[in-house]
Amino acid sequence: MPARSVTARQQVALRAGLWIAASSAVVGATLSVVESHLDVFALARGALAGLAISMPVYVFDLALNASAVGHELRRQPFVVDVGIRTLGYLLLIVLGLALAATVVGAPVVGAGGYLAPVTVAIAFTVALAANVVWQLNRSLGQGALVSLVTGRYHRPRIEERVFLFVDLQGSTAAAERLGPQRFLTLLDRIAFDVADAVLEAGGEIHAYVGDEVIVTWRAEDGLRDARCIQACFQMLEAASRHAATYDGDFGLVPRFHAALHVGTVVVGEMGDLHREIVFLGDTVNTTARIEAASGELDRDVLASRDLVDRLPGLPAGVVSVALGPIALRGKAEPLELCAIERNATSTLR
Repeated sequence: MPARSVTARQQVALRAGLWIAASSAVVGATLSVVESHLDVFALARGALAGLAISMPVYVFDLALNASAVGHELRRQPFVVDVGIRTLGYLLLIVLGLALAATVVGAPVVGAGGYLAPVTVAIAFTVALAANVVWQLNRSLGQGALVSLVTGRYHRPRIEERVFLFVDLQGSTAAAERLGPQRFLTLLDRIAFDVADAVLEAGGEIHAYVGDEVIVTWRAEDGLRDARCIQACFQMLEAASRHAATYDGDFGLVPRFHAALHVGTVVVGEMGDLHREIVFLGDTVNTTARIEAASGELDRDVLASRDLVDRLPGLPAGVVSVALGPIALRGKAEPLELCAIERNATSTLR
């Protein structure tokens, strides 16, 4: 993938910032109109207050998430992450409102002041709520919270999807040597290291199943520009960049098997005490069988011929090697598979 000056994580944050700025200005203006009975100055004053509240918080979050500190903060427990961000929000809200008052010549404190306790309390509550919602969305997976709240999959839907399964090689031996706690720490480290590659390719991390990461796209999104292939190799390279750290901390350098396939699935909500969005169908099962075959055939990346034939082309430095019909465990008919490989001298960007 070509190098970008703005990462996918930053693009998501920028879009969120525009929405936050617009909505905060509207809310601020509306509250001021309600209080002042359509006073034009109050309208502008309220909009400015809304921006003064939201934009410092947004810039703070944008800078924090792009930093090493933000990366480590995302690794902390939910309450620690939200708590630290919220304290930063409170400070920035106070500073932003004080600056807005200075700009328009309004009192900072006292009657009609920008820092009236009720104003700060409302701003703080809204910022805290927004942060909790953002964290929940991150915990559930990209878009899962919106889909659950809106009921998009309350009634099962048929969708065409691309699936990418990435599995850690030699995981059984690694788990026995490291022990369950250290092994889980290793898997968590890998999950963090590959996340940006998925985000860059517009994929959704659907689930972690043991030592396996399941990524999915709507078919048109995953096939466009061979994003699913890009994501696969960038995930592998992301882990490779940290090889020395893995070796030092765990005494191993992770290697992976990966499988890609495309087809129709049923998507819907399932569960009562634990509700989630699930994908069911032969496409999911076949992808799992392809992943198992990658180990048996000693190939790092396998894809179905169905997926390869629908790609607009392969990324630079990547080639497809036809393997012919391969019998897959549990499947009545052999499936045409391709090994997806990098040229020996190429590095995917």
